[in-house]
Amino acid sequence: MPAIDVHCFLRYCTDVNIRREVREWQAHHGVRIVKGNSLNGTFNFWITGRGQLSINVRNSHLFLDEICYRSALRIHEQFGKDVCIVPIPNSGALASSKNTFQTYILAKKIAATLGSPCTSSDLLRWQTVVGMAHKNERSRSAAAHKAALKVMRATSQPIVLFDDVVTSGSQMLGSKLALEEAGMKVAGMISIFEVVNQGNRSDDPGWRVTTRRPWLEGDLLDFSDAV
Repeated sequence: MPAIDVHCFLRYCTDVNIRREVREWQAHHGVRIVKGNSLNGTFNFWITGRGQLSINVRNSHLFLDEICYRSALRIHEQFGKDVCIVPIPNSGALASSKNTFQTYILAKKIAATLGSPCTSSDLLRWQTVVGMAHKNERSRSAAAHKAALKVMRATSQPIVLFDDVVTSGSQMLGSKLALEEAGMKVAGMISIFEVVNQGNRSDDPGWRVTTRRPWLEGDLLDFSDAV
């Protein structure tokens, strides 16, 4: 079972049977923002240069800006600036379409924050319509993800794979394998949120390296999404 290391900033508890505390609500609302959904509550978050702010539907862009800023700093610290940030494609990001998608929007924002020579590119798209993995609408097999992805073009820069939320890591591994098979170098992986295992809770924001061991042919882990 191969292991991958992913740099993650926020822990996201999806257990619907718990009574959410401050950090659970922070993660719950934060996930909605990074996925491009409407915020239906408020939470406090530290914004660089402005201190602790109450984030609501009117200023949710401040949270997004802060997350992209912190992601840019982490990439610079761990991998340097001469990298290409490649987003894990959302379910509607098809090879037959030129439409943008949410993780690509975030990747472009992070790259712009980091500045030249950093770039971002949608090197990966799905060959056909796929369901949402976090809703168990498609396989969590890394091999199945790799087979379903199409490498759109190549880059000579080292690649940092980016996702908004990592659960089992099977999409990350499948993407890494697809890019490496096409002759490209994956320098590292980063995600804003990591889904914590059953029984664990959200805690204070901060970068950690989480190790995932996704199955190549089938994933025994079962996560649900409470967004």
